[in-house]
Amino acid sequence: MRTARWLAMVLASSLASCNCAHKGSGNTLESKDSTPDVTPNPVNFGDVPVGATVTQQVALENTGELELDISSVSIVQPSGGGPNQFAFGPLTNLSAPFGTALQPSDKVSVNLVCKPASAGALAGSLVIKSNSDADGTYTVPLQCNGVSVDIVAQPSTVDFGNVQVGTTATQTVTFTNQGTSTSDAISLLAVSGSQASMFSYTGTGSTLGAGLSFSIQASFTPTAQGQATAQIPYTYCPTCNPVPITLL
Repeated sequence: MRTARWLAMVLASSLASCNCAHKGSGNTLESKDSTPDVTPNPVNFGDVPVGATVTQQVALENTGELELDISSVSIVQPSGGGPNQFAFGPLTNLSAPFGTALQPSDKVSVNLVCKPASAGALAGSLVIKSNSDADGTYTVPLQCNGVSVDIVAQPSTVDFGNVQVGTTATQTVTFTNQGTSTSDAISLLAVSGSQASMFSYTGTGSTLGAGLSFSIQASFTPTAQGQATAQIPYTYCPTCNPVPITLL
C-alpha cells in the first residue's frame, strides 16, 4: 500500500513539474502543441471577372497551448497559369507579425487577392511554415473561377488608405460595358462584411449600352482605429453570382 501511494505521489509530482502540454489520448503525452488554424479554409473567391481583382481576408490563429513560430508565408500559383493570379493584397505586412511568435489564442490576418488572367477555374495554395506539431508546413487551398464578362467595375478593390477616425473618405467606382450590346440590369446589393457599418455608397444600378459607363461613390467613415474591410456585391445578369467590390 505504501509503495502504491509513493508511486502515485511521484507520478503526480512529475506531471506537475513537466513544462509540456498534456495533450493526446490514452497514455500518450505530447511535449509540443502549437497548432495553426486558418479561416476560411479553403479560401474560395467565387466567380471573378477576368482582369478584375477580388480580395479576401484570411485569419491565422494559434489554437494550441504553446507559442506558434511562423517562419514564412507564401503562395503557390496555379500550374500553367500566369503569374500573380493569387497574391497578397493591400495592407499585408509580411515582416510583422510573420517571422515572430503567436501566443496561444493570438490571431493575425492577411489579405489575399485573386486576379484571373483568363476564364476558367484556378487552384493555388497558401503555404504556412511554422513549428507546428505536424510536419511544420500548413497548406490552405485557394480557389477562384475566372469568368468572361462585358461589365467591368474599376477599381475592383477600393483602398481608402489611412483615414482619421470620425472623418469620411470617398472614392469613385465606375462600371463600364465593354461588350457590343446593351447589358442586363446591373444590380448593386447592400454593403456586407464585419465592418460594413463604416462603409457606404451612393448611386444605383442600371442597364448599359455598349461602351457606356456609370459611376457610384464609395465612402469610408471609420469609427475606431484599426484595419477595416467590407464589400459592395453586384450582379450583372439575372443568374450571375454576386461579384464583390472590395473596400479597404
